[in-house]
Amino acid sequence: MNYSRFTHVADFADHLAMSFPENSIILMKGDLPSNSLRFLDIAEKRRPDCSFIDTQPMTYPWYIKMLGHHFPGINFPGKRYHLEGKPGDFSLSDFIRKNAERNIFGCIGLQELEKIEARGDIWAMPWGVCEQFFLKSNFSGENWDIEKQETYASSRLLLQTWPHLPSEKSDLPDHSWEKVANDEIYAAMVKSAMWSFDQAEEMKKAGQRRAFFTRAIEEMGVEKTPSYWFKNAALIHPTVAQLGQDNLEGTGSYEETYELFKTYLARNKELGIVTDDQEAVQKAIDDIGKFLGKT
Repeated sequence: MNYSRFTHVADFADHLAMSFPENSIILMKGDLPSNSLRFLDIAEKRRPDCSFIDTQPMTYPWYIKMLGHHFPGINFPGKRYHLEGKPGDFSLSDFIRKNAERNIFGCIGLQELEKIEARGDIWAMPWGVCEQFFLKSNFSGENWDIEKQETYASSRLLLQTWPHLPSEKSDLPDHSWEKVANDEIYAAMVKSAMWSFDQAEEMKKAGQRRAFFTRAIEEMGVEKTPSYWFKNAALIHPTVAQLGQDNLEGTGSYEETYELFKTYLARNKELGIVTDDQEAVQKAIDDIGKFLGKT
């Protein structure tokens, strides 16, 4: 197959790299972000203000010793990034605390190696396919500023402007890095929306809850939305409907849940996707339809 017409990997790197604030630190994990962003950094000489660090070789003691001088201004809190706890080892949390004045991002799935606990002193929030890490002490007002930061992230990333269709609507080969890059972007859209929903459940003030619930619902309001998001959105609305006085005008109705579940099944059928939970979703449609007087 001629891959020259596919630009997904290059677009992935460009889309992500241009979203980072000035003077950011990007901790990379995995072939896709490490290779695509390093090419953009080393070969194309773009984003020289940012520091792109591959975390996997950083687990070896030679990495910082031999290459640390390429990252001026970065405080490495030990000789290697590792969780064995040996003398000279440091953790992701240690690194973040030592460089708290910089914007720090992990791309992709850095928390698979070391989980950042929400109850600790470090916060993690989605930034496209990546996550941003920062000290909670940098924010105030019962996390109201966190909502503003999430809005800022969305405006910088513009995930909804991704130029490619979901993989199930394209002819991307299953084994290709182009498909991996494309799927990561669409997964990030859902991740960001679900993060907003989770934060809404944690908020105490009505205004904060409305802000996060609104963003959770709006973040996926695009024509290219992958089919499984309609199921996720359908599950959000009943929760919003139970908020009582905190309810959002125009959202949270069981009518919307009913329609979203139907859209989920219809999209899967249109795209030829096997719906593993077909029976459960159809039962929910029937039950809600009966409750609404539609059957």
